[in-house]
Amino acid sequence: MNRRWSTRSSLVLISLAGCVLPDRNLGELATDGFGSGSSGGSSDASTSSAGPGASGSEAEGDGTESGEPATCEEQPEPSRCDEDIDRDGVRFACDNAVDVSNPGQADLDGDTIGDVIDLCPTVASDQNTADSDRDGIGNACDSCPSTMAHYNELADALGLTWNARVRNIPDVGDADGDGVGDACDNCVAVPNCQDYSNATPWAPGDPIDRDDPSCQRDDDDDMIGDACAGAMLAGAAGPVGFGPEDDFDQDGLVNAVDGCLRLPLTATTPCTSDDACGAGTRCVVEAGLCNHTDADGDGVGDICDTCAASPNPKQLDDGGAQEDDADADFVGRACEAVACEVRRDPAPMAFFTLAAAGRCCTTLLYEEAGDLFVRESGLQLFDPDGLPVRVECSEDGDPPICVRLPDVVAQTPGVLMLPPGCSTAGDPTGVDLGLDTMWATRCELPQLDQDFDGVGDAGDLCPFAFDPANLAYGDNDGMVWASDGRYCNGDYSPSVSCGA
Repeated sequence: MNRRWSTRSSLVLISLAGCVLPDRNLGELATDGFGSGSSGGSSDASTSSAGPGASGSEAEGDGTESGEPATCEEQPEPSRCDEDIDRDGVRFACDNAVDVSNPGQADLDGDTIGDVIDLCPTVASDQNTADSDRDGIGNACDSCPSTMAHYNELADALGLTWNARVRNIPDVGDADGDGVGDACDNCVAVPNCQDYSNATPWAPGDPIDRDDPSCQRDDDDDMIGDACAGAMLAGAAGPVGFGPEDDFDQDGLVNAVDGCLRLPLTATTPCTSDDACGAGTRCVVEAGLCNHTDADGDGVGDICDTCAASPNPKQLDDGGAQEDDADADFVGRACEAVACEVRRDPAPMAFFTLAAAGRCCTTLLYEEAGDLFVRESGLQLFDPDGLPVRVECSEDGDPPICVRLPDVVAQTPGVLMLPPGCSTAGDPTGVDLGLDTMWATRCELPQLDQDFDGVGDAGDLCPFAFDPANLAYGDNDGMVWASDGRYCNGDYSPSVSCGA
């Protein structure tokens, strides 16, 4: 196929066609619109399973009507909807990603951790790998695994501007192949870590000791590696440095105009005017090169922009950067899903042959005859009461016949419209990708919001039930359970909606 989905990228099956799950094809799987109250895999979620009606243990059934145990091989599919909280057609005890829908159960490295939650899906491990900088890429696969504070410990003393500092950019580009990603490399174009280079490039899973003194050696502590300090390679606009007329990444654009100072241009396009550069891309006439694409015109290239769809230039100012991305997950305030602003919720990654500025060229939903369908499953999107979710919907009727998709969801690139720079969407029937080339095609999907209600899973009280208001559950005694959602408890709990 044309793409391989990875971390948290498979989608929930949203349907309300019944509770008991008969034998059927996966694309016809019926579900009931309840949620588990879990976080969809986010380690920052504060939702609780101790409240009423949504205990995860209800999903740990043995999968048989009689209670007799059955192996996953004997009965891979659930017989009841409360055995399949994430509604992917795989019962809880057999699911390799219990909080995220992944019908295909893809597991590239065969470590029993589903790719949709595996932070390092190409390197086998007996547990999900650590992720020190919380960017959604596990340390074993991350070419910049340390925190921003670690990389920038000298930045204040050196007076570095914010765009010259290492930022939490979840980009795996490594122009010199030395195993230190461009986003944190002190010599972007000159290899200076152990024996790795473009001749023998590092790949995820290869041994590397980035704490070795010889790796990124910088004896004068100026945040520029000794191997490249003052150097000026062919095609560069200035020497390696942080001054406005220097060219830190040696890509032909001086720092003063470079849309992403630390990330070299992925392609050098000659120009004499903007007409040669395409939509959202400006020509740097003095250099004769097109700059990084900047779709929102805020002066920050899309590939290093925390919110490529909405202008947020303050991300490059001290103080403004912290305000723009309070949770340091590299999703700017203007682009954060509701309830995720202060919860680290990095964009899920996928491996996709069509991408633009790091965003996957696909949409998670599609519209047909006014109704909305999940692209991965082909199933229609409904609310918990069985009303179809639509982009255009008059809710004045009594009773209503539909509910509206929140504008924040409809306007998020990658949900209904392609991300900036994508002219065509990925074809799911293209060629497969080999493990050795997959990381070159890594791209990002919208933050995980499996019910498409605009409330990100990291803060959604019911991540599988369409509820834009994210209402808390109130029981018959007037008690409000702040960490439990209305639409996955009480009358909407699995024990009720599944007829237990």
